[in-house]
Amino acid sequence: MIKISIKGGIIIRRKDLEVTDFNEIVNFIDSSEVVRLGLKDDDYAYVVPLAFGYEVVNNEIIIYIHSASEGHKIDLINRNSNVFVEFDNIIRFYDITCKYNSVMAHGHAELVEDIEDKTHAYKLMLKHCKLEYNEINKIAECPAIVYKIILKDITAKYHE
Repeated sequence: MIKISIKGGIIIRRKDLEVTDFNEIVNFIDSSEVVRLGLKDDDYAYVVPLAFGYEVVNNEIIIYIHSASEGHKIDLINRNSNVFVEFDNIIRFYDITCKYNSVMAHGHAELVEDIEDKTHAYKLMLKHCKLEYNEINKIAECPAIVYKIILKDITAKYHE
């Protein structure tokens, strides 16, 4: 069992709900349909939901997102590529709360420019969305851009 090392930054108040098992955290991410990407804007945080793909390499969770090459999100990443990500899954509602799991982490958005790396990222994104990669589409050559984010300071929670 691999344990996640929390090195500051994200504090979880309810330690009794904390999940530290690496494989369980990966399962939470795998079952999430959307990642919420948090960026630093001037006076307010800017959060955008995105489709994503992921992989685990050398016990690090790496996510990939894609975007149009212009827009507010890109402007913010260009100003400060430090990001915050959040994944969650609502399992069941009851009373005034719900059963859920969530993962939060810091990261650094790094532009993926190499065509092979970009194709790999697209394949992971499509796989996570349960779609097939079609070589005919040449999806990695489209004008969209891809970012790679290695997750750091990961915290996870399971609430029943």
